[in-house]
Amino acid sequence: MAVAHHSRHVAWMEVGRVELMRAAGMSYAQLERDGVSLPLVGLELRYRAAVRFDDLVEIETSAESCSRVRVAFAYRLSRLEDRLLLATGRTEHVAVDRDLRPVRLPEPLRRMLTEDRTFAPVGEAC
Repeated sequence: MAVAHHSRHVAWMEVGRVELMRAAGMSYAQLERDGVSLPLVGLELRYRAAVRFDDLVEIETSAESCSRVRVAFAYRLSRLEDRLLLATGRTEHVAVDRDLRPVRLPEPLRRMLTEDRTFAPVGEAC
């Protein structure tokens, strides 16, 4: 059909989230080494326009809200060439330990995410 499969959008959102955390000073890998994971507990995605094969997609990601145990991220996916809005989305995550019990977000991460940060990595061609 010459368009990207709808599931790719969720993977691009994950790239945006991981890169936002890295830009904020904490890698997701380090967070997991410290015994904290952020499983997905909510996902919203609104498709606005088709992503064609070979389009370069820009992912703008921001921390929308952050409490002691929950964090929500907002996303805007646009075609790099003309800035056409392709999709908007939101994910919600809960901090858990290795036994999947809720825990507080590490304070350095919480502080970094509550600062006004937006990161827009350029995604791969679809």
